[in-house]
Amino acid sequence: MSKRIRLVGNNLGDDLTTVSIYHTSVTASNLLTASLTASALPFGVEFTVDDIATVFIARADDGKCLNYSASFEIESTAGNTRVFTVTSNTSGSVEATAPIVVPATSGSFVQAVNYDIYSTFTIEATATYPFTFNGWYDSISGGTQVSTTNPLSIGENDFTSSFSLDKIYAQFS
Repeated sequence: MSKRIRLVGNNLGDDLTTVSIYHTSVTASNLLTASLTASALPFGVEFTVDDIATVFIARADDGKCLNYSASFEIESTAGNTRVFTVTSNTSGSVEATAPIVVPATSGSFVQAVNYDIYSTFTIEATATYPFTFNGWYDSISGGTQVSTTNPLSIGENDFTSSFSLDKIYAQFS
């Protein structure tokens, strides 16, 4: 049997350019992807792996990984789990307040929510003066406004047709 997982890597080495990702051990037969651009890691990469695979290793292709040492977060995308990417248009910040707290950022964050365990995912936007919060949208600029509720609580079946791949954007003006 197999499962779908998402690996998210934040705060990895500043000089990291590309990585190869393996499961279980660093061998050619366990290679999931080679030369993955490190800038993709904070947004997460998804793989289908055998159910028995529980260890995932990222190896710097150029042999360097300075300034930070960090681990991947392994997030299952199976069952009742949704993986959200929440982004600010830089005139304010976004954060998660429940069920897991993610500190405010003027960029974006990725958070998996297992709706078998939690009933809602709550996000909040805060405008930076002199800007004001316009609402949650399906695009970083323009797009369709989905809600003006702030904070916004999202249940398992809420906004499933509104947010493309569960990407949510806070817009300010």
